[in-house]
Amino acid sequence: MPEIQIGLSIYKQSITYIKESIESCVNQKGVSFELTIRIDGPGGCCAESLEWISEMCSKHKHLSLLVGKERLGNFASLKIIFSKSKSKYLCQVDADDVLAPNALDIALNEIKKYPNASMIYSDCIEIDSNGTPMCLGHRSK
Repeated sequence: MPEIQIGLSIYKQSITYIKESIESCVNQKGVSFELTIRIDGPGGCCAESLEWISEMCSKHKHLSLLVGKERLGNFASLKIIFSKSKSKYLCQVDADDVLAPNALDIALNEIKKYPNASMIYSDCIEIDSNGTPMCLGHRSK
């Protein structure tokens, strides 16, 4: 059983963002995880994105795809994903987020240092369309 369940809900993000987000999850090292992706209802993503996600899921055994029959919103999508999880830890990643290469390993080590902590929130670094860091996100300040 993976230690971390990553939940990712997709609704009309561009294929560029979706690819970067999912690839940043797939490339995590040092931790066992499962990534469940939910398309949030009909029209939640284009056919090209759905095809690419399906291919990724077939290549990576720790990826799975749920195609929602109705639009529920991000939080309800995550509730569906996480309600089926048996993992000890849950991780929300938005479809326009990119994880640093060792983000999950760092988070897991930190939460193990502080077992009474209920959550960890990482720094959010805003980037431009080329992926160049611009500034620390307002929630991280």
